[in-house]
Amino acid sequence: QQQGVQAGNTQRVTVNGLPGATAEFQAKDQQGNPLAGRVMYLRYGSSTYQILGYATGARYGAYAGLFNQTMQSFAQLTDAAALNKQPQHLSLVRLTRAMTIEEFYRQYPSGATLEVIGAINGVNAGETMPAGTMAKRVQ
Repeated sequence: QQQGVQAGNTQRVTVNGLPGATAEFQAKDQQGNPLAGRVMYLRYGSSTYQILGYATGARYGAYAGLFNQTMQSFAQLTDAAALNKQPQHLSLVRLTRAMTIEEFYRQYPSGATLEVIGAINGVNAGETMPAGTMAKRVQ
């Protein structure tokens, strides 16, 4: 049990064939405001997953059913499109000359939107990155 967290009754559960345990809890945030929630631990293969849902003490009742429904939806992924999805990777490009984020985006095509490339480089639309900058792109 974590300091400052009061756990309710723990229940053993089976979710989509996976063994686990769940409990409601109460705690306080850093300002001392009450929080309430539910935690569920599910065993899948050799891993244990923690699923957590919480809200302010006053609002927990409105969300408790949604938290439980979400936790009960945990299951083995079988969607071929999702299983075959590959991660995108960041690569670094040292700029040989100053260029705007738009120029960078055109010269170094990316698997992400211009807005995302600007955000990961800390540059707003129309701003210039100086020569020598190690700029990030998504591939």
